[in-house]
Order: sequence, then structure tokens, then C-alpha cells
Amino acid sequence: ATVAPNGTMTTTALLFDPLLVVPPCTLTSLELSELPATETVEPCLLYDIDPNNHTKDHDDDDHNSQPRHNFTVTLLQLTPTNCRDHRDGAPLAVQRLNQGRGYAIGFAEDYYLKFRLMSIVVGNPNFLGQEAYLELHQERLRRALAATSDDFRYVVGSCSFTADVERQPADDHEAILLAQVGPPSFYRTPTSSSSLPQPQQSWVFGVHVSSDDYPRAAARKLSFYAQQQQRQQAQLVNTNQNNNLKATLP
Repeated sequence: ATVAPNGTMTTTALLFDPLLVVPPCTLTSLELSELPATETVEPCLLYDIDPNNHTKDHDDDDHNSQPRHNFTVTLLQLTPTNCRDHRDGAPLAVQRLNQGRGYAIGFAEDYYLKFRLMSIVVGNPNFLGQEAYLELHQERLRRALAATSDDFRYVVGSCSFTADVERQPADDHEAILLAQVGPPSFYRTPTSSSSLPQPQQSWVFGVHVSSDDYPRAAARKLSFYAQQQQRQQAQLVNTNQNNNLKATLP
């Protein structure tokens, strides 16, 4: 095991395929995101958050006389160097969900779910070029899912410009893709014979706020402002009418 510069315990990820050996990253997520186009980056393991390798929490002792069922779900995420925002949200979410005994599920809530996150940085698209990077990203994801289909059933989506190449591997290997993409059109597949979107792909799900919802808050504020202006105008008209009426009275 190795402690990465970001303080996260990492291990070399051997994904059952000698070609998929991934060494720990030597740079932090921020440092990776700031690399210039002149710097190349080999695939490396940035985060490996494993709930089975942790210091015992105080909550682990709670209700220790009751039967407990513990499960661990492994999440895989592949990102380019410049995908910091989409990459760094996953460790935070996993760490919070893993607090204490984990996330209670089941009718009696006596099953506890924890998550292992393996986050791999594939390369620097500014160095490789966008097209070459996308090919490498998809190839790495396909190989990982093919070699570890029993372990990686959930893929945390990459950033927007990379997300499109993750859909087909997820469908092919029946791995649930938790996409971080806003436009609803991303979750529908157009056919060559028709430009109309087809039903949602079976293995692609969204964990991102729909882009259609972005303007709603502003629209509500504008609507409230318009209604407020109308009420003020109505009050002004009523006041003027009352004043005119008083002026005509003897």
C-alpha cells in the first residue's frame, strides 16, 4: 500500500489482467488538473477508498448483539487529468456513505452497505489530443469491465466531454453507468433512420441535475418579480382612483 500525496491510502490495482496493472498516482487531483499540454501522464490509481481497510469507528460497536449483514459495492471511475470536479465529488460521497456501520438498507434496516471507490486517471487529453484520448479512455474502460465484470457493476461517470464514450461499454458489459451529464438527450439514443430520440438505454442512469432544471430558479424569481410589479401597479392605480374620487366629492 502507498499513501498518495493527497493523503489517501492507495494500492496498486491489479484488475485480473496483467495489462491492467495501474500504479498509484504521484500527483494530487489538483496537480493533475493543472498539467500543461507538454506533460504526459500514464494511467494511474488516484483513489482507492476501501471500507475493509479502515480504522474501526465507534458506531461499529453499536448494537453489536444484533445480527448484521455487511455488503461492499465497488465503484469504478475513469477520468482524464482535467476532470477534477467530476472526479473529486465521488470520494467525498463514498466517505460520507461509509461513515459508521454504513448505509442501512432492507425492511428492518439490518443490512449495511458500504462502497469501495477505485478512481483511475487515464491520461492527459491536452497532450494526447482529444480524439486519441477518447479512444484510450474507452479501451481502458472496456478492458476493465471485461476483466472484472463480476466486481465492477457500477461505473461513476466521467466529465461531460468524455461521457459519451462510456455509454456503449457500460451497455455491452451490463454495468450501471452513473453518468454526471445534465442534458436529457444524453440518456436517449438516436437511430440512423430517425433523428427522434429512442427510449433510455438500459444501463445508463443520471446522477446529475437535469439541464432543463437550470433556468427554473431564475424563472421563478422573474415570475415573482413580475407578480410583485403587477401588485404594486394595481395598488398605485387604486390609490390614484381613490384620490381622484375624493377630489370630485364636495
